[in-house]
Amino acid sequence: MAGRRYILFSDLDGTLLDVRTFGFDGARPALETLRAKGIPLVLMTSKTAEETLGYVRVLATGESFSVENGGAAYLAVHRALAPPPGSVGDGEYFRWDLGVSVRRLTGFLQAFNRSRGTDIRTFGDLTVEEVAAATGLPLGEADQARRRRFDLPLIVPPEDGSALELLRSEAEAAGLAVVGGGLFPHLKGPADKGTAFDRLLSHYAASGGSRTVALGDSANDLPMLAKADLAVLMPRPDGSFDPGLRAALPRAILAPGPGPAGWAEAVLDIIRQGR
Repeated sequence: MAGRRYILFSDLDGTLLDVRTFGFDGARPALETLRAKGIPLVLMTSKTAEETLGYVRVLATGESFSVENGGAAYLAVHRALAPPPGSVGDGEYFRWDLGVSVRRLTGFLQAFNRSRGTDIRTFGDLTVEEVAAATGLPLGEADQARRRRFDLPLIVPPEDGSALELLRSEAEAAGLAVVGGGLFPHLKGPADKGTAFDRLLSHYAASGGSRTVALGDSANDLPMLAKADLAVLMPRPDGSFDPGLRAALPRAILAPGPGPAGWAEAVLDIIRQGR
C-alpha cells in the first residue's frame, strides 16, 4: 500500500544502538527517511530518563519516549492539547510514573539477599567507574545509568547464578518481575514496555489508520512487540535471535542484520513495501 502511515516504537541497546559502541551511524538512512515522511519514532528503553533524553533529541527529534522498562512514559507536549489525566508536567513532556519505586525494589532485593545468603547487587551498589567497566558506557552516561527510579539492573555473581530463578519466583509472588534485557536482568514492577506502549499510543489518535511497528531484541521488549501491528526482531551480534521472542512471535519480521544497519534495512524495507 503506497503512502501507508506508520508509528515506530523502538528499543535502543542492541536494536537501534550498536551493542558494543552504542553508536547509530548505520541507522542514519532510515532516520532521515522517517523525518522526511513525518513518521514518529518513539524510543522505548531500559535506560534512565537522563540517559535517554540525549538520544531522543538526536534520533527522534523530541518525540515521546519510555524509560526503565515501562517505569515511566513521557508524552511530547505537542501530542496533547492539555495535560493528560494522571500525568505531570516535566519540561517539554507530560510524564506518567507507571512503575514501582526503586526504594521498594531495593528493599525487596536486600531482604532476599539476607534470607538466601546471596549477594545480588545493582548499579546503585557500584561506583560510577565500576558501572562504566561493566557496561562499556562513558563515565557520564554510567553516572546517569545509576540514577534509577523504577527498575534495577542486577549484577549476579557467578556463584549465585542459580539464585536468579529463585529471585524471579519470589518477585512474582510479591507482584514484581525479573526480566531479561541487554547485558543484565532487571528487577521491576508489573508495568512494562507494553504498558507504556498503550499509554503513549492513545495520544497518537490523530494518526488514525497508521500501522504500529515495534523493534526489539530481548525478552523485556516482548510486551511491546506483541502489541504492535508489525513486530521486528533484531538479531544478536552473532546473528542469532532470542529464542523466547521467536517462540512467542512466530510471525514477526526478522531483521537482516544486527545493530543500527540491520535496524535501518528492516525499517526501510517495511516503508518501501507498504507492509
